[in-house]
Amino acid sequence: MRIKNEKKLTYILLLMSIPSFAVSLERLNLVIPVTQLQEHNATTLTVEGTYSNGETKPLSSGITWRISNPKVLETHGMNLIAKGEGTATIRAEVAGALSPESSITVYKVIYGHRLPPEPDPAINNSTLLGIDSNDNGVRDDVERWIYFTYDHPIERGLFMQSARAYQKVIVDPSKALETKIYLDSVGDCAAYWRYFAQENNESFYLERYRDIWQEIQTIQFNTIDRHMAYERYNATLSGGVYSAGGDRKEKCEFDENGFLRE
Repeated sequence: MRIKNEKKLTYILLLMSIPSFAVSLERLNLVIPVTQLQEHNATTLTVEGTYSNGETKPLSSGITWRISNPKVLETHGMNLIAKGEGTATIRAEVAGALSPESSITVYKVIYGHRLPPEPDPAINNSTLLGIDSNDNGVRDDVERWIYFTYDHPIERGLFMQSARAYQKVIVDPSKALETKIYLDSVGDCAAYWRYFAQENNESFYLERYRDIWQEIQTIQFNTIDRHMAYERYNATLSGGVYSAGGDRKEKCEFDENGFLRE
């Protein structure tokens, strides 16, 4: 009986002396197929774990999501949901292991047009021309205001053309005689929608006494520098005699959807 117990003890000691080869999670990799996502859309997340034995396998449970701004992104299972405009980072965490950060930008599409992001007012208003991130000639804050304010595509097109023209004439007010053609085109385009659209059975017409300038000036010339640049433009033209344009639809720089042409 004693010999049997000694053998059993020896066996246990042998087992205890065998080194442990437990496999541990060493690294996480988060795969997201996009870096930008339209608001209210979704994409699928993939998490891969690399283990101490060199094995890599996908993971779908036990994951904690670390999102820097929950107003921009949220997760439903392995789906990433774009909640609202902005940029946020996301990381996956499993058993204390963290994936590298991934940055996702969520953007808004309105009337089929992708809006530029809302600019930081301090940065946007620190220069004469401000921020035009999509490089269409219209300041981002003005473009967003137009698309949130006007329902009809012709209205949006007319105000986008106006905003682009105002940007061009204030770049160098001393060149007003050269750049006035841009505002002349706006006037010709507006005149068509004001005086001839109805008789041509257009789906939209501009009220006879509607003042586009009054509607856009507050947002377009929202700093002293911008306002003064426009005043210098007008002063350069003061006292001159200029021929009137016409009521021409072809002077409109936008299509039937209100999208600006190059």
